[in-house]
Amino acid sequence: MTKIIAVEFGNYSKSIMTIRTIFLLVVCALGTINFYAQYGSPIWITTQADEPQAARLADLNGDGHLDAISISSGDNKVAWYENMDGLGSFGPQQIIATEGLNLTSVQAVDIDSDGDLDIIWTAWHNSIAWNENIDGQGNFGAFQLVYDFPDPVVNSAYGGDVDSDGDTDLVVGNSVSNLVWFDNLDGLGNFGPPISISTNVQLLTDVFLSDLDDDGDNDLITASSDDNTIAWYENQDGLGSFSAPIIITSSAATAKAVYIADIDGDGDPDVLSASSTDDKIAWYENLDGFGDFGPERVITTDAVLAWDVFAEDLDNDGDMDVLSASRGDDTIAWYENIDGVGDFSLKHVIFSYADSASSVHAGDINADGNLDIISASTIDDRVAWYEYGGVLGVKDNLLDQFAITPNPANAIISIKSDNSIKQIQIYDINFRLMLSNRNSNKIDISVLSSGVYLVLIESEFDVLRIEKLIKK
Repeated sequence: MTKIIAVEFGNYSKSIMTIRTIFLLVVCALGTINFYAQYGSPIWITTQADEPQAARLADLNGDGHLDAISISSGDNKVAWYENMDGLGSFGPQQIIATEGLNLTSVQAVDIDSDGDLDIIWTAWHNSIAWNENIDGQGNFGAFQLVYDFPDPVVNSAYGGDVDSDGDTDLVVGNSVSNLVWFDNLDGLGNFGPPISISTNVQLLTDVFLSDLDDDGDNDLITASSDDNTIAWYENQDGLGSFSAPIIITSSAATAKAVYIADIDGDGDPDVLSASSTDDKIAWYENLDGFGDFGPERVITTDAVLAWDVFAEDLDNDGDMDVLSASRGDDTIAWYENIDGVGDFSLKHVIFSYADSASSVHAGDINADGNLDIISASTIDDRVAWYEYGGVLGVKDNLLDQFAITPNPANAIISIKSDNSIKQIQIYDINFRLMLSNRNSNKIDISVLSSGVYLVLIESEFDVLRIEKLIKK
């Protein structure tokens, strides 16, 4: 009798094999098989961005369709790509600016209060600047320098109303401990001098504005990599007088990105982080809606060199799911918010050949009412999008839904799965059955000698999975 076998190795697809055949293949080559969840294969927007650092979606020409934006550090280009038909057919690269040396961040936001989206960008070599969308149709003016810092490196900026006067101010982080904001003095993009928030941020990597304490003004959230910290600063008077940093966590090893979303569906903003040294995507619950944050809740530690994080309702079930881009495994992935209160599924891989994936974002690119994905990857110089293809059925979506915890282990192991486990069998490398257990997701391996074993997991629908186990 044969069963459907799911195994991770090479770039092979699912096959009908005997257990012994699949064991031989596992022993020969344990690697990674790619699953694309409910998203299609990548559709290239451009390969003309040299080392793209970020890609975003926004309607730059006012036609109701989401266009693409990229920044690339190898050629110092801020560029956009028109969604020509509203269905995801993107036009050629249109240059917005080339003055930023080693670009680090970009945002589309209305700087001059004329109802269209302008572009703000930061560059590694000192600068924060913006380009005006002159006619609202994507024709951009010359760059306007906001400030040239005396010290490098400017890593991130975010546009939002800091002083509650209805226009877009700027919060900017510089890696030499400077965190400042700039007042949009007249609402037209004429900015005042830098106003200090902190001079003790340890290599700031990302900034974000959101009302964390429900008092009607925008507070500031930061990620800093040298001290592994996610922190927030209360806008104490609604006019831009910020508190000292309030630490959310100091365990985000080499923190790279933050994002704000209501993860647990209680109506207040929670915080997400991506950190690269520990390969981690995590979230932190806003316990009372006033900025009192709970402990770290890990979504995954399998995003190798995690670099970016984003949240949206990807599966149309009314709650916030999470996206990640990770450089070390070249992967764009998403994690389903299973219960709507912040318990997440295992990783769903969208694409695992985005060479040094640096950025991920979501929006409805093809106007079908569903959220598509855009990514940037630095080594292959690609900006790509992935079309939403509908929610997969249980059988279709089973194969990437298993994980052994802990692993390595010396006693009881558990099989993490969204589906019922019918049987667990543990074999040695000579294919001898050593242990088995039925109708449970746990098995005690304490009697086994130290070494490498193969775990055969059988779930409902007669789907089998082979995993490697290390016994301490």
